[in-house]
Amino acid sequence: MMDEYSRAINILAENVYELKQKQRYSSVQRRNQSVDMYGYELTGHGSASSPATLGISVSQDLIYYNRYEFQIVIENASATSFQILIDGIDLTPYFQSQFNGAWITGNGVYPNKGTAHYDVLLATGYMNESERNQILEPGYKEVQVVGNGDFDVKIINYMKYSHCNR
Repeated sequence: MMDEYSRAINILAENVYELKQKQRYSSVQRRNQSVDMYGYELTGHGSASSPATLGISVSQDLIYYNRYEFQIVIENASATSFQILIDGIDLTPYFQSQFNGAWITGNGVYPNKGTAHYDVLLATGYMNESERNQILEPGYKEVQVVGNGDFDVKIINYMKYSHCNR
């Protein structure tokens, strides 16, 4: 009889301990964090036969984007025609439409409208769902700048997104 009481008390003690542990951990709040890459520069070199390929990494714990924009600086260019691709999707026509058809024609900072940027989030609003999902999906993003000649490129990335704090 005494063994049954001891066993029952041990079971109750274990249950109380487990409940206290659960309460302790459930009282700790998890908050989301933001990553803010403001003016982060990526550099590369491209030619007519080989595009400049640059990488942007987005956390797998992505919740939502706040901002996804960039400027492009072209230097030492013999190229006069350019395309911008993210993960193989051509964003050139979407970026051109943001600035009334104005586009990259050679050396300089683009867009060449003061402090303006090419807005990826705005561009994805005009894409079909599969293209939009591919560009906005978290992970490694491959940005390619294609030109019809030699050029040096600098992408100045302005990205802010929220993700789970683990």
